[in-house]
Amino acid sequence: MWVRFPIWDRWGELTRFWIVSETALAAERARWTSLPVLNPNEIKIIDPSGKTRFECDLVDYINGLNSYHILYSMLLMSYIGLVEEHGRNVIEYLVATKGLDHSNFPGLDASLPVSNAAEDYIKKYNVEHWATKILESLGWSWSRMKCSKSAVVEIFSIRNIVSHGLVNFNQTAANRISGVGDACTRWAVGSPVVLDREIFGDYLHDLREFARCLANASA
Repeated sequence: MWVRFPIWDRWGELTRFWIVSETALAAERARWTSLPVLNPNEIKIIDPSGKTRFECDLVDYINGLNSYHILYSMLLMSYIGLVEEHGRNVIEYLVATKGLDHSNFPGLDASLPVSNAAEDYIKKYNVEHWATKILESLGWSWSRMKCSKSAVVEIFSIRNIVSHGLVNFNQTAANRISGVGDACTRWAVGSPVVLDREIFGDYLHDLREFARCLANASA
């Protein structure tokens, strides 16, 4: 029986927001760069709501409109949040609906309602652990995926970097990626982590394939 997990409706909503955001940024940038402004250095941009003390000049404002790394970082965190919730939904479905034993997921608290136990499980373990347990419980492996295990771990590692306000690829991330497969080739230790549309698109493609594989295995 085919199962449609909640991730896909929310995935569509988030993707619409991504495209809307890019379109809005491009339109606003085009508006300001096409206006015949006499003294651009004298223009100040403020928060129109008046609820903050935000103020910047036009140059900084346009630079902000070009800050796609920030946009893609926030979107990446949101997409991974959906994938982690998807992992919780899959584990809950496998235990509560398909009758898999808790022992398939060592560390899953059998004393809790399965939804709470699955949520704690996803929070407690990294993706290379919980996804492996899902796949193994169904007789699947990472080799069934179009994206590699190290590719998925790279995405989650970059999420950790940007979500903690770090700006450079670090040894911790490199070790984590190489620990599950090949060494990372996209980033060198110490290099700045800057997400552009191409990198973000690659990551999103792999995340989608990863989520689909978990859903297909479960269904």
